[in-house]
Amino acid sequence: LTLCIPVVTVKGWGVEAMMHKAAAFNMGIALTSFAALDAWADAVRSSDPPPLTYWWDTDTTFHGSTQLVSIEFPRFDPQGYGSGIFTSNIEQVLIEKWVNVELEKVSREVHATVKRFKIPRNAMKGMLALHLQQGHSLHDTACRLLKQLSYRDFVQECPEGQGQFGDGECRWCDEGRFSR
Repeated sequence: LTLCIPVVTVKGWGVEAMMHKAAAFNMGIALTSFAALDAWADAVRSSDPPPLTYWWDTDTTFHGSTQLVSIEFPRFDPQGYGSGIFTSNIEQVLIEKWVNVELEKVSREVHATVKRFKIPRNAMKGMLALHLQQGHSLHDTACRLLKQLSYRDFVQECPEGQGQFGDGECRWCDEGRFSR
């Protein structure tokens, strides 16, 4: 090998998996990891061409400031990962939402709504692009997105003859009542 690909990461994100991929695909790499997010972002932005880095594309850190492109490794291999062999793409990660454990006790309806709440990836990317274009705070941008969504995005569709109760679950309607 006569050329090393610069790999820049922060706080060790993806280091072990990148070393596995480098060995498996005969990639010479020069790896560095920054302790601070700002230092990492500055290093990626100021490099021409940009180094190899791990980045979640719905994060606004690099939007419009570099020519980052996605590099795809082989499709996620759960058996390989289970055996500690990290040569495939990582599994899609579910972004979790957390609420105070007392919320369900205080309001089962609100807890059930939050539990069902999902923002599609394209809506998230659109919201972040709008945030960058218009310069509004993330809080204001998120409020705008929520106002654009339909309540149906948060309400579970129940089978005919059943209705949604306060805990968000579908149950048969009382005799003489009907739900569509």
